[in-house]
Amino acid sequence: MPGASAEVVLSRVAVGLSGALATHGWQYVRSRAAQDLGGAADGFLAGMDRHREVISSLPYGERVSAADELAPSIRAELELLDQEHGEAIAPGLRSLSAFLQSREPATGGTGRVAPRGYSADDGRRLPRVERDVNQGISAEIRADGKSVAAACRRAAETLGSHARVGVGAAGVRVEILPGMVQALSRVSPVVFISMQAVADGRLRVETRVEGWVTSQSTMFGIIPVGPKTLVGRGHYLRFLSALETELGALDPGAGAVRRRGPGFDAGRGPL
Repeated sequence: MPGASAEVVLSRVAVGLSGALATHGWQYVRSRAAQDLGGAADGFLAGMDRHREVISSLPYGERVSAADELAPSIRAELELLDQEHGEAIAPGLRSLSAFLQSREPATGGTGRVAPRGYSADDGRRLPRVERDVNQGISAEIRADGKSVAAACRRAAETLGSHARVGVGAAGVRVEILPGMVQALSRVSPVVFISMQAVADGRLRVETRVEGWVTSQSTMFGIIPVGPKTLVGRGHYLRFLSALETELGALDPGAGAVRRRGPGFDAGRGPL
């Protein structure tokens, strides 16, 4: 399926399928893909089912980011499928592309479904990466620095080999390694947890993202297609959830621990 239109088709199918993995409509989309692509795609769809099983096991708030991170690899698998079967599968890919495009929401804003890559917050449209890196935790708890550092380590341990922790005089730095192989993984994001003494033996604990990497699907390897996403987003949000729990456990009676950032307030959590 040569030509620029083929690049658009493959990218659209990859983004559409990856997005569907995180929704209740996956089986419907899968049935349409099987119908359009035929038996040539049986192995590909079996792999997608395995992705779906993994994503379904994640906490609800992490499923979209995990699915988004699969888009580049799905795109590569579709390219191989196209190379192996050529014109025999090209009509099915075009049909599936049109179907997936018809499912994409067209508008965004308060009270409406926002398009992929944007979120509706009080009428403002924020790029997803900006929204993600501005999430964090603020806390005031009665605890010492060693206890907070240990809490950070325990939260990072929930990521297994996907995190490295360094403790220094100024605070704790957590490097998230989202790749399958730690030695080869990019570091994204890098999270710093600062500690500052306040009144009555309490500590103010704040997290901030110091650095990160984004990914984006492309055509011909150079033309961007679709929204940018934060590499390691799912691991980062999982770390924040674990850290929120760990800090709360240090001072359960009087401590104040909250998530902050776009889409959060002190009392209700994610909006």
